[in-house]
Amino acid sequence: AGAGVAGLAGAANAAADFESAMVEVEKVTTPETAEAMSSSIRELAETIPLAQKKLAGIAADAGRFGVEGPKNIEQFTKSTAKMASATNLNTQEAGQAFAKLTELTGTPISEVENLGSAINELSNNTATSAQEITDAMMRSAGALSQLGMSQTEIAGMSAALNEVSESSERAGTRLRRLGQEMMNPKKADDLASALGMTASEFETMRDEAPNEMLLAMAEAMASGDEQADELKDTLSTTSRQALTGLAQNIDGTRKALEMSSTAYEENTSVQEEFNASADTFNKQLQMLRNRLR
Repeated sequence: AGAGVAGLAGAANAAADFESAMVEVEKVTTPETAEAMSSSIRELAETIPLAQKKLAGIAADAGRFGVEGPKNIEQFTKSTAKMASATNLNTQEAGQAFAKLTELTGTPISEVENLGSAINELSNNTATSAQEITDAMMRSAGALSQLGMSQTEIAGMSAALNEVSESSERAGTRLRRLGQEMMNPKKADDLASALGMTASEFETMRDEAPNEMLLAMAEAMASGDEQADELKDTLSTTSRQALTGLAQNIDGTRKALEMSSTAYEENTSVQEEFNASADTFNKQLQMLRNRLR
């Protein structure tokens, strides 16, 4: 009897938490969307080892940052929950970060898991974590997207610079500043001169292949000759630190860019990691709890 009472109390608490979380979903969407998501989240909780209230929290973040419609929010919630379950990102970090990154990088909601796969594959094969890559991307994606870089290029650059930076905060800040200075019209002539180009050639390459332009600048910095000196004179300290870091890791940067693009296209990394994670005892126990609730 005591065990039964305790179990009912736990279920009641879980139900109350879920109801509160769904109120947040309704606040940032519509009553109709919240009602549709309520049943969807309960179904997801039977196959994803996160408590219903955490799944509802991801759905609320999706609505808060502009994801619209029950199908899109469900897709976002499912993909992000798998990423949170499979990596070192906690649920709240994953929901907020991926909601913002899809907007900053122009990633369609249908490809959220592709982006997660790129980040996860990079974290598995470079000296950084999914949380660090995501944090650096959050700080740099706005500027690098304006520069013309894709989500996979931003992820690859973030992973590569994280490998040689003191923190993801500094890596992201340095990439953001570098992107801003590359777009600054007042810097175009000096940057072009440092690279042995005309201003027109610099602007064309920057606009058509910004990742290759950034790598060319890093290689010039690595040379340590007059080109490097001109770049140092033209750029701020923060941008110089970004180029110096990439210059130390040119081969790694190219590999990270290729790896990110391939993982995005294949879109298998998150699912494979999730499958392995979901088979553990603790994750199976969480799904059992979800079913009981």
